[in-house]
Amino acid sequence: MPQRNCKRSVLSFNALLNACVNSKKFDLVEGIFNELPAKLSIVPDIASYNTLIKGLCGKGSLSEAVALIDEIENKGLKPDHFSYNLLLHESYTKGHFDQGEELWSRMVEKDVARDIRSYNARLLGLALEMKSEEMVSLFEELKGNGIKPDVFTFTALVRGCAGEGKVDEAKMWYRELEKNGFRPMKLIFSSLLPAMCKAGDLESAFELCKEIFTKRLLVDGDIMREVVDELVKGSKREEAEEIVELAEKNEYLQFKLQLVLQFGVDAIKKRYAVPNIRKKGDLDRAVEMSEEAIKLNVLCRPNMYKPVTDPPTRIFLLARRVIDKRVATPLTKAS
Repeated sequence: MPQRNCKRSVLSFNALLNACVNSKKFDLVEGIFNELPAKLSIVPDIASYNTLIKGLCGKGSLSEAVALIDEIENKGLKPDHFSYNLLLHESYTKGHFDQGEELWSRMVEKDVARDIRSYNARLLGLALEMKSEEMVSLFEELKGNGIKPDVFTFTALVRGCAGEGKVDEAKMWYRELEKNGFRPMKLIFSSLLPAMCKAGDLESAFELCKEIFTKRLLVDGDIMREVVDELVKGSKREEAEEIVELAEKNEYLQFKLQLVLQFGVDAIKKRYAVPNIRKKGDLDRAVEMSEEAIKLNVLCRPNMYKPVTDPPTRIFLLARRVIDKRVATPLTKAS
């Protein structure tokens, strides 16, 4: 900069700090902040301190970042909502709930304006602590302050209610999210679908899974597999089959679902899986084992053994229908 006759100022200093943070060179941020101002006769401003806070949070030095609030005030500056939002988010998401509450109280005491990011950070903290009643009260407060909720707001509300087993409330907040024109995030299904299954609300879980595929929403494959397993265990095999078929036909989610069962012939030494027999071409034995396993209601999850192809899934489902309907439906060999 001096070679081009450009004076180095607090703006260029802040740009350098931001470059270090954006490139995740967090260790450099503190060194630059402590050394350059004196050498270049630069006085850091609140933006400088906010970038330092972000850098310290990035490298896991939360206590040092929180301590900067006092230092900022001692320098005659005033921490703004950016300063507090960084610390609130880091505190609440990293399990330091009490510290987050102290920062929130200080923010209120100092009359620092709170925006949607401030409220979302605390909502998430309350959700993780399973304080759904306080969470709902906070939601009413933000609305009363004229702040418009966003997708992160509703996601926190769903997560909090689902985590406490309040499935009906979680479903209500999910619908509110949709009514407000937001597209559900992947994270929301990781809370809502397991909560539905745990509560025995398999019909809602089934309908939500169909909605996910219809609306081309993102969801974790393991969560969807869990729902399929629970549907089968809950004697909703046709619904499970429908979800599997939707997963097979979808063109945007990069996973496949399978209904898998494992039948223990020898509980200690051996375990036979229908897919393994199917791979060997013994369809009759595969169907026979399917019938035996179904009668015993012996099920397992896909990650308990090597992935299998789709034909065993169809064999299992068709065998189930043979037993249910007592009809000798022929099972054709899949190509």
